[in-house]
Amino acid sequence: MELWHLSSDQLWLRLNSLALTLPPLEPHDQLLLNSFMKYSPRECCELSYCEALRRQQPFAALWAELRCLGAATPLKHRDFVPHLLQLAEHNRERPAIQALRSQAELGDQDALLALLRANMECPEELQASLLSTLENLRLDRDSCERFLGLYGDAEDYRERIRHFRQVFFPEAPRFDFTPEPAPRARRLRPIKPLSSLTPRWSLREIEGIGRLTVLSKPRRVLEIGLETVRSHPRGFLYTTYSSGQYPGYAGAGDSRPIHASRVADDLSYLILQCTGPAWDLLSLKGNLLGTIPPGPWTCYRRCQKSRKPLLSGPQGLFKLGSKGLEPLLTRPVVSFGQYEGKLVTLDEGGLIRLDGRRKFTLPEGPAGLFSPNGRWLARLNAGRIEVYRHSGMQASFPAPFERELVFCADSLSLASLGKEGLTIWSLDGEALACYSEREASGQPRLKEQPSTGKSLRQLAVHDRFFDDLTP
Repeated sequence: MELWHLSSDQLWLRLNSLALTLPPLEPHDQLLLNSFMKYSPRECCELSYCEALRRQQPFAALWAELRCLGAATPLKHRDFVPHLLQLAEHNRERPAIQALRSQAELGDQDALLALLRANMECPEELQASLLSTLENLRLDRDSCERFLGLYGDAEDYRERIRHFRQVFFPEAPRFDFTPEPAPRARRLRPIKPLSSLTPRWSLREIEGIGRLTVLSKPRRVLEIGLETVRSHPRGFLYTTYSSGQYPGYAGAGDSRPIHASRVADDLSYLILQCTGPAWDLLSLKGNLLGTIPPGPWTCYRRCQKSRKPLLSGPQGLFKLGSKGLEPLLTRPVVSFGQYEGKLVTLDEGGLIRLDGRRKFTLPEGPAGLFSPNGRWLARLNAGRIEVYRHSGMQASFPAPFERELVFCADSLSLASLGKEGLTIWSLDGEALACYSEREASGQPRLKEQPSTGKSLRQLAVHDRFFDDLTP
């Protein structure tokens, strides 16, 4: 039987005998014996904890605390309240509160109860600091309620207990969960799939028609049509329509619709995936750089030395020359960049190589995209933006609503596209700017010609004039 279970008379006799010959004791029994030897035995009487505090009888207060809390009674930091009161007289209580808070954050339950005791027993001028400290700690409701039971229904502490419960353990509102009668189900119409002609907006790649916002200097907006590309502002108009063997008669020729379009990873040119045996590579000034065969290409850039287009895929890395594609690497390359004249590549297994030497392996996740200067690699992974250098991770920050990520032309910032629009990020995760779709790509469209009747001569110079002929 523990000492605190004895009656006052039995406890007094037992502690007197223990004071003469000290056997090994349980820590809480030892705490009670030490208090008995330090303070006068006449304090050993049947008192509540609050009454013992009021009469300044520490031994009786300890005995009441043990009877209430039992083995959960704190062993450490028992002198924190008087020590805090002495420091408060000289306005030096903050370091003591912060030191005990650090102990509580590390899992010291006695430190947490010492802060709770101080919140209950210290003057009102210290209560605000103690409450703000407790708000940053994880409080267990059962432990706190057991400790608050120590004060019982004492009038002096009733308001503080009520305020503490209101702040940390407010009562949940009561809701009526009686189910309402279900309304008659409406017949749902099948959802129509989006038309392939619905315009889309992207920073990197779209299928069908839409707009590409290229974060170059100056920023360009490319409006992709069925067979044409318009660049805003003050840009060009490019068409995939060719007149064939009758150059003087535009009404005859080949129509090559654009199925998809993509901006090169270093923002240097545009790839148009057209119907037919070849795809067009188009500069951002409207010049045709060349054509490439369709294929599972994963990365496009421009060579820093020769200024020729480079592209990679499962078959390796190639350069587009005057004689077609010239192989530069024969192993699969998911993504690549050029860093200070050296080739940096990302393999299928996530391995980063610099001029063929192994540098770093990305953690499991999607492939990444190298910056225009080849120094950084970034990717969207599980709702976060991750930025890597060749030797390891540089930064990781949350971006839960973003669906697309690109580097800006300066390689010092990133741009992402989400449901709220376009966001510009620094490489360490600071949001630098936000734009809606209208602000980022709201360039004026070319004015359409009025719908007036055309003569056959006028229709003959239009590439789709057969659609306007009437029987």
